[in-house]
Amino acid sequence: MSFGVYIHWPFCRSKCPYCDFYSKVQKNVPQNEIIQTYLEDISYYAERTGKQNITSIFFGGGTPSLIDACNIEKIDEIVAKSLYVDNFKWQEETGNLYVGKKRAEGLENILYMCPCCKKEFSIKTDDDKIICTNCDTKVIYNQACHFDWEKEKYFNHIGEWYAYQNQIEKERHFQNKELNLTIPVQLKILAEKDTLIKESNDFEIRKTKRIENAGSGNLIITRERIFYKGVIFGENAEIRFNPRAVQYLPYTPGDNFQIYLQDVMFAFHPIDSRLCAKAALTIETLYEFLEQKAAEIV
Repeated sequence: MSFGVYIHWPFCRSKCPYCDFYSKVQKNVPQNEIIQTYLEDISYYAERTGKQNITSIFFGGGTPSLIDACNIEKIDEIVAKSLYVDNFKWQEETGNLYVGKKRAEGLENILYMCPCCKKEFSIKTDDDKIICTNCDTKVIYNQACHFDWEKEKYFNHIGEWYAYQNQIEKERHFQNKELNLTIPVQLKILAEKDTLIKESNDFEIRKTKRIENAGSGNLIITRERIFYKGVIFGENAEIRFNPRAVQYLPYTPGDNFQIYLQDVMFAFHPIDSRLCAKAALTIETLYEFLEQKAAEIV
């Protein structure tokens, strides 16, 4: 059986007039205590359902972005430990097939590094085929959502290829290779209220009614900092993000990725849409690297 896990976080800083979901405005939320009850509930149901094919974990609300990153991690871990089974293995064992013709379409937005020549952004797709334009490595994405390699076999499925990219990005940090990734972006912003960004020379971002186009510029990622330099609502600005505060980077492949700071969501839409996955893995592995280095100093 397949199902998704939904976590409802009803707490908000302010109540939106158009929201029909159960939510409440509350300060000083006892977050750790509430998360502990969620963990207990997940364990309770896991004992009764056993391992299942979990297709998604969705956080809703309310304002789920207010949940501390460490508590998101706790929920992810207990779902993986108590409920999750390997989707790819399940599909292989049950024989469920995907019969669409353009099965590989869009995978270049997730799989950006060729495992053969290590070239980035050389991947293109055509119907059910994935091809590296640099070294001509070819693979078929079959009806069971596994890979059939033309020559040397590298990975069985998307999850293994993505994990390989994650490992490469992590090794680059620990090998102290220079990091200076510049991503030209269109910026959209959602602000719950007028917000003074204290980390960025007290730059004020006005309240928005919805997600609004804010401008364009560059998001720059280095080992020391992450910052956006460009236009925001007609003004030149530089917004700084602490890399040790960005543990997870939500993103939609081929579209955008988001960073949350104070009461503002910054949605970055890369001019080259393939850079979403690269940005996510670079920032998330940078967080891991900095946390480990900090622990070594202590």
